[in-house]
Amino acid sequence: MVIYALRLVLFLLVLIAVTTALTTANNITDASIEKRSVINDGYKAATKDYIVVFGDSITEYGCRPTGFVTKLAEAYKDKLDVVPLPYGGRNAKGGRTEAHGSTMPEHNKDTNAPSPRLIIVEFGTNDSVSEGYYQHLPLFEYLQNMWAIHDDFADPNSPYYAPKAKIMFVTPGPLGLRMWNKARGFEPHDVPKERDNDQVLMYGNALKSLAEKIDVPGFDQFFEDGVHLNPEGNVVMFETIMRTIKKNMPELLPENL
Repeated sequence: MVIYALRLVLFLLVLIAVTTALTTANNITDASIEKRSVINDGYKAATKDYIVVFGDSITEYGCRPTGFVTKLAEAYKDKLDVVPLPYGGRNAKGGRTEAHGSTMPEHNKDTNAPSPRLIIVEFGTNDSVSEGYYQHLPLFEYLQNMWAIHDDFADPNSPYYAPKAKIMFVTPGPLGLRMWNKARGFEPHDVPKERDNDQVLMYGNALKSLAEKIDVPGFDQFFEDGVHLNPEGNVVMFETIMRTIKKNMPELLPENL
């Protein structure tokens, strides 16, 4: 009986530890939601108008305590909620496909209901991997899907139409390939030809051209392990977002809401 009781106590302690670890890993607790207005339960949990950050693992990592998504939520506390839609490992096509009918905010005809005010779209780092890798999306198809994401929110006939929202593109930036390959344990003589900065630059420049064509502001990003943002990179990302808002949509600055 004593052994059973000890095992039960040990199990409960392990369960508590695992639960705590998972909560820390997700970087979202009830307290942090209240403090930062980060809504990880989807757009339906928003209590006021909100910012959508839709992207790959860079968006996912951005929800960490030092991430740009969290910094946005801190800047917009009491003004706008922040709703991340992270699709780690996905390209623009995969992220869009998975978001449809699930996490992508649907148009609500109730004008008093919380709705998007700013939509930040961040895809391209995975799309631009070399041909033959499963994440690769040919350039034309990448641009097609980024434009389609824009139209999801901008087209009045779309089920995701967001009439009050401004849209912003984050272009894929230069990669630290030596750092990225070292982080994954590759030796210099055994590095796969998965990523190439010339190709990333081509995708980034093409997205900038598309953004100009459809009148959407866009900017580059900076990295931690060669691909994902480090704390300094997240600061740069956050500050660049805020500068882009100030330049292109000043009415969405926190002090103007």
